[in-house]
Amino acid sequence: MAPDLVVEVVSSDDRHGISDKVKDWLPTGTRLVGVIMVDARSATVYRSPDDVSELSESDTFNGEDVVPGFARELRELFN
Repeated sequence: MAPDLVVEVVSSDDRHGISDKVKDWLPTGTRLVGVIMVDARSATVYRSPDDVSELSESDTFNGEDVVPGFARELRELFN
């Protein structure tokens, strides 16, 4: 059973294997994957292998239809 939402917070020492994890989560039914890159102050949001969005710290990460009503500006996570 896969979670509906996965959020991975990644530091510069921890980038190894992240793309493999995303490739594992999506086919099992995870509907939304957020990879937050602390050092780059950005995030990548995956809805499917072909539906990917890049967010900067001035953008908002939201739960879309997976967690309705959840929304946070990325900059809040970096302060």
